[in-house]
Amino acid sequence: MNISNSESTLSATINLLRFPLTLAVVFIHANHGPAIINDLVFSELSSHDFFGLFAGFIVYWVACAAVPLFFFISGLLYFYNVKQLNYKTYKEKTKKRFFSLCIPYLIWNSVALLMAGLYSCFTMTGSINSTFLFEQFLKFDWIQAYWYEDSNNLPVLYALWFVRDLIVISLLSPIFYLACKYYWGIFLSIISICYFTGNWFGIPGLGLSGCFYFYLGALLSIKGWAYIEKASKATLPALSLSIFFFVYKTYDTFHGGSYTPGPVGIFLNSLTIFLLAYLFCSRSNFQFPSILIKSTMFVYCWHGLSLIGGMAIVNKVMELSGVPNAIIFWTIPFIVYFISTSFYYILNRYMPRFYHIICGR
Repeated sequence: MNISNSESTLSATINLLRFPLTLAVVFIHANHGPAIINDLVFSELSSHDFFGLFAGFIVYWVACAAVPLFFFISGLLYFYNVKQLNYKTYKEKTKKRFFSLCIPYLIWNSVALLMAGLYSCFTMTGSINSTFLFEQFLKFDWIQAYWYEDSNNLPVLYALWFVRDLIVISLLSPIFYLACKYYWGIFLSIISICYFTGNWFGIPGLGLSGCFYFYLGALLSIKGWAYIEKASKATLPALSLSIFFFVYKTYDTFHGGSYTPGPVGIFLNSLTIFLLAYLFCSRSNFQFPSILIKSTMFVYCWHGLSLIGGMAIVNKVMELSGVPNAIIFWTIPFIVYFISTSFYYILNRYMPRFYHIICGR
């Protein structure tokens, strides 16, 4: 396969992954976030039942690769066709990302802050009280909440930590460029050691996972697309290692260990998913419907708001009504995705300018 075909296959792979990766993020947040199912504590698996194990497999072992792959793809695309990252190129890319990342980030977090404020006011007073709301406004660090909250280092709309980190990484792209172009061996060794050992700066906005996977994508993009064809030959070994590690961690769970994959498991799963998708696209022209591909940014931003609001109520009603956990587990994420996609369709069709502002071009 020549370079042109490799680029075409890689483009098809990125498009193919956008929908399932976004759905994976919804699964994580719908079942392990504000709408968590109380009976399913995936990190403990105290009952060791089959469903708990399967749910943990979906959330931890499949969906955990979603955000790392988003960072990897972002690194690929940032340096696509960049022969040299000079001031002009950097300025153009920064301007573009100001509209595609910064503006949507501020808008969506502002809406989340408003919802959180109203929710807190209703919860604590039972009705809107302007004096109470003003007092809370003075006590709460609203500006900081756009970047992180003290308790978890996440912005108020927690899912957008990915966008926050991507903004910072994009601003630091000249460093990544130099590290890929001239000192790639040294930098790859250092950041790999940091990633697999977990040693990193505790700075909100400069996460270890984002830097590591963005760098891998940037390295592949700068060094040449031909490397992806060589890497695709490692699909079977990567799949074998991923399965072996999953079996080992499952066995370890039954003996008091943790079911979470950790850096090694996440890396193996991310690599395996990407290589399998690339291999599939090299042999097939299948793609998901365009609405599922084009709506991913809106769904990514919107689903957090829906989980903060109505879907948490729906989840609780289903739980109190005796609906089996398996049905809740599968139903909530797809309901969220369907509603999010419907809103995308309405906005994109009838208010396209507004849509492009809140989701970037």
